[in-house]
Amino acid sequence: MNKTILKWAGNKSRVMASIQEYFPDAADIECYCEPFAGALGSYINSSFTNHKHVYLNDLNKEVINLYEVTRTDPGSLMELANSYQKDKVTYYEIREWDRSPNWPGATKLKRAARTVYLNKLCFNGLYRVNKNTGYFNVPYASERKSPVIPIDVLTQFNEKIKNVNFSSDDYEKVCLDVLDKNLGKTLFYFDPPYVDIKDPTKDFQGYMSNFTFKDQERLVDLAKLIKAKGHFVYLSNSYCDATLELYKDFTVKEIEVRRNISAKASSRGIVKEIVAY
Repeated sequence: MNKTILKWAGNKSRVMASIQEYFPDAADIECYCEPFAGALGSYINSSFTNHKHVYLNDLNKEVINLYEVTRTDPGSLMELANSYQKDKVTYYEIREWDRSPNWPGATKLKRAARTVYLNKLCFNGLYRVNKNTGYFNVPYASERKSPVIPIDVLTQFNEKIKNVNFSSDDYEKVCLDVLDKNLGKTLFYFDPPYVDIKDPTKDFQGYMSNFTFKDQERLVDLAKLIKAKGHFVYLSNSYCDATLELYKDFTVKEIEVRRNISAKASSRGIVKEIVAY
């Protein structure tokens, strides 16, 4: 398994092998597009890391900035991120930086170092912002003894993302732009915010925007459009009656996933998710 440089709720690093069993042969695919890329766990553990045409997108501009800086100036990023003290006081001081009126003028390097630092020291690697202010608000977890960015993880990660086209935009716009490029057979893998199994109508909040059940339906419509144009479409989501109905026109497979992120130990363990294609 290839490691990401971020901790991430829903990271697909460990389960990508199970998902990829349903993918066509990588040699038959000319372009790979992932509009909800997150920590890149799915991509760097896929068979497409040597492809010429790769498009990875996420609404989180800070995360995309981190990946771009990782690729262009990894040494400076590692030095700066690892230089910060990892105690609680320092964590909250750095977390407060986005409240400063000078923060919009911060360098890409400083923003990237802050992003990975907060991610490694915050509770469960969550990325959550206040929906009114946009400020990062995840609490401190505990002091980390290992480096914020280990050099071996950074080196491996950089090798995997060297050919990637990064963007931070609406997922539908990204897909339509890729389709317009006519790059040949393309595989689109969607790992959107999951449907809440206890309340499917509940909006997903706290990341970069609300993701409603209407958005889930809009994604299904987009997937059908992409398929109609002759490309491959795969989606991950939670396993429940609502998603089975949502993807009733798809082939649906169940996979087992170990869930480690929960405040309650009783909520962790093996759960079922689906891959629809």
